[in-house]
Amino acid sequence: MKSCSSINFSNFQAKSMLEYMLWWPDDLNLAQTREQGLQHWLDLERASVLNNLIRTRGLWNIELNIFEEYHLLFLVQTCAKMMLESSLMFKTDDSTA
Repeated sequence: MKSCSSINFSNFQAKSMLEYMLWWPDDLNLAQTREQGLQHWLDLERASVLNNLIRTRGLWNIELNIFEEYHLLFLVQTCAKMMLESSLMFKTDDSTA
């Protein structure tokens, strides 16, 4: 029987990997960019997404679809370290396949 901590960790891994697939920057070279580069990308992405929402929908009339809502949650809740760890999970999976 699995413990609660292993189930929660598996859920966390699955969530991280899904976020990685959905919102990871396509043009980012992880071999050259580490945590500082990811943090820079994350800061720019947060500003860009928020700016785009306000410009297209207005400050007081923002209604988000599910994808947009979870994209914003990802941007607000994640950090460069978590992104780096997610990318390493994919590298681990690739090397064991």
